[in-house]
Amino acid sequence: MTRLDLFPNRPEAAPETDRKKPLRVALVSSSSGSRGGGELYLVGLAQGLAALGLEVQSVLADHARMDDLARLLEPHGPVHRIPYRNTYDRRLRNLSTLFSGGDVRRIAEQLGRLKVDVIHVNKQNIEDGLDLLQAARGVQGQLLTTIHVTRTMRQLRAQAGWARDWVSTRVLQQIGCSVVAIANSGFDDLSRLGIERERLHLVHNGVSDASPGDREAVRRRFGIAPGEIVLGCIARLEPQKNPLFVPPLLSRLPRHVRLVWIGDGSLMEAMRKCAADHGVTDRVSLPGWQDDARSLLCGFDIFVLPSLYEGFPFAVLEAMAAGRPSVISNVDGVGEAMFDGQTGFLCEPNDTQQWLEKLKTCVEDATLCSRLGEAAKMRHREEFSLQAMASKTAEIYRQVVKH
Repeated sequence: MTRLDLFPNRPEAAPETDRKKPLRVALVSSSSGSRGGGELYLVGLAQGLAALGLEVQSVLADHARMDDLARLLEPHGPVHRIPYRNTYDRRLRNLSTLFSGGDVRRIAEQLGRLKVDVIHVNKQNIEDGLDLLQAARGVQGQLLTTIHVTRTMRQLRAQAGWARDWVSTRVLQQIGCSVVAIANSGFDDLSRLGIERERLHLVHNGVSDASPGDREAVRRRFGIAPGEIVLGCIARLEPQKNPLFVPPLLSRLPRHVRLVWIGDGSLMEAMRKCAADHGVTDRVSLPGWQDDARSLLCGFDIFVLPSLYEGFPFAVLEAMAAGRPSVISNVDGVGEAMFDGQTGFLCEPNDTQQWLEKLKTCVEDATLCSRLGEAAKMRHREEFSLQAMASKTAEIYRQVVKH
């Protein structure tokens, strides 16, 4: 059997001799793109950890697509850019791990210069960033990783999924580091992959409280007329988010209901065509990515997210913090954030009849929407604050450093 262990004699972390010294943490991004929730997680985590007094550094690829994330991280500590090819820039995807020994050694040298107590590698899914894990295993500092989407490549029907899953599982088992799941469903998925439960930790995502926004200004910005009801989404226009499901729904809702989908991606043109095909072009706004996306939530009436799969989506938490009722797909960790019928509605992916029923209920009952939105805001404050996420993560750091 091929052995992937490139660093069998990993050096131990330096002992914490002075408890008054703050923990030094390197947050390492797998650098698949700077605008997804899995990457923006690092911004909130860096902010929360810095507020707790930890010394935070961030490590990102030097690819231009990571420039936006780098700018957002800079207020919270030094940002280091390194030459790094993300798994999805490689023709063989994570199978390239079998042949990337030179890259691993080069990255290990660069990570070693940071002299930190903890190296925290942020992975979008189980297969990306495996070379980062191998590199981090070879340098000073205790290693752990957060994995956002825990479905296997076979479950996602990816090409050569069985082989890619074998490589991911092999590396994750061999590295032996602590693994943070962001939802109970992810915790269970990782356990089924053979990761010992004592190495697994659960920390739900968290976001800061919403700032009051100017609802009327936002609605003017998107040309929303008085009396119109806005279905709003903030998400990438990619197959995972299932945006093409929405225009057909919109065509069967009253004409005073419209859609504003904030985000960019490979399905932008397909989304425009889908809207045209269903006669709702004049009711669909596709402004692309907006740097102030979160502040625009106040202009929405109902938040929608028809994803086919998720981790624990930040957009849903942000909508909850803003007091928006939601109609969203009941996938993966979503149901842990939102209580069906109490803070919004959960629907099965692509169940047109169920989605129409719940959307019509919200469109026709403003009082219900207000009640759902207030309950969502309260649940965010109680369970999914930025402070809670940072504090739980910092406690895991302290545990692994002690070991």
